[in-house]
Amino acid sequence: MQHPESTYRMRQDLPKKERLCSEKIIARLFQSGVFVSKYPLRLNAVVEAVMVQPIVVQPTVVDLTLVQATAMESPLVDSAEVNETFSVFSGGEGGVNQIKETIDSNNVAVTGTVQVLFSASKRRFPRAVDRNRVKRLLREVYRKNKQSLWTWALTNNQQLSIAIIYTGSDLVDYVQLEKLWMDLQARLIKKLNAFNESPVAAES
Repeated sequence: MQHPESTYRMRQDLPKKERLCSEKIIARLFQSGVFVSKYPLRLNAVVEAVMVQPIVVQPTVVDLTLVQATAMESPLVDSAEVNETFSVFSGGEGGVNQIKETIDSNNVAVTGTVQVLFSASKRRFPRAVDRNRVKRLLREVYRKNKQSLWTWALTNNQQLSIAIIYTGSDLVDYVQLEKLWMDLQARLIKKLNAFNESPVAAES
């Protein structure tokens, strides 16, 4: 069964909630976690398990008196049978009874997330217009080719935070960046899988 988020992510958008803004997580990106690089790109990533939230189902209030009266008006049913059937549910104040849905305690809402930031060095690109162009290209490449990362995060119920850093000093075109990104994304997922199995081995 396809995860409901998977279809949404195929829209290739980049909403605000997918932008990484937490200073705490950003600091961790450059202090720990995993990374892969291939000039002129570097990906830093940190992973943490998503909090498991139980699904809360609100009780449904049904006016059985009204339902019973409606049923008795039908010429196709026996009024005695209707009264006998609805007497099982009697006891509610004023004829209004609460029928509560129950769920298994194992029924929980779990989902993965991916948040990202884009970086271009001011030392390598002194002009803001050049830095903005690089970051704009990075956003486009990520936005159109992020499905694999989202699939990994959703499948493993992980919160994945990544920094896409442009380490080069020369501008490259979209086609080159996209090719680099696809290669690094595959390598990152492979490393994340190894990290899940053995964090010590992945860091070595």
